[in-house]
Amino acid sequence: MMSEDYVRTARAKGLRELFVTSRHALPNALIPLVTVVGLQFGYILGGAVVIETIFTWPGVGLFTIQAILNRDYPVVQASVFILATAVVLINLAVDLLYVWLDPRIRVT
Repeated sequence: MMSEDYVRTARAKGLRELFVTSRHALPNALIPLVTVVGLQFGYILGGAVVIETIFTWPGVGLFTIQAILNRDYPVVQASVFILATAVVLINLAVDLLYVWLDPRIRVT
């Protein structure tokens, strides 16, 4: 990453190493990190259902499992809708972060 052409060009222009790292290398290195963090939030939301059920912690996960066991379908639908909306909003935030980090990525 630090030996790419654009980083070497920035160094050749005489820019300080901190500026080269923060302005040129860091945004390109953050894109995969943002992707992984965004995916992990989805796994965390899914894992919350299991953890809350195992430890009987009150939360959306335990509430959803109890609604499933009681066959309370409107509550199940609402819980799944809320969790799915959270995942979609997190993915939207990740996509918007891509555009902010790398202006070459355009929203069309």
